[in-house]
Amino acid sequence: MYAAGSVVNSLANNTTNDTSRTLREAILAANNTPANANCGAGSAGNDTITFGVFVPLTLISFLPNIVSGAGLLTIDGGGNSTISGNNAVRVLMGDRAPILPCAT
Repeated sequence: MYAAGSVVNSLANNTTNDTSRTLREAILAANNTPANANCGAGSAGNDTITFGVFVPLTLISFLPNIVSGAGLLTIDGGGNSTISGNNAVRVLMGDRAPILPCAT
């Protein structure tokens, strides 16, 4: 499975090789630099990250930068998810613009 259809199903903030997929892991796979097998082999094309968990996600550290050269990235929270840096860390940063259709 490629990150092109990556569904975040964990609120953890890690890259542990397990059955859970975190936002951090999904971004790394979309950057075509997967941290482990949770999101497949990575994707050099367009990617969409959606959420299978619908509660606030509060970051405790910076997420990976969204890098260019790996297609467009859409992060869709479905209108029910929020991502917060808790006034301590930035939420998203990168050199390719993310498309946030349901950003809060």
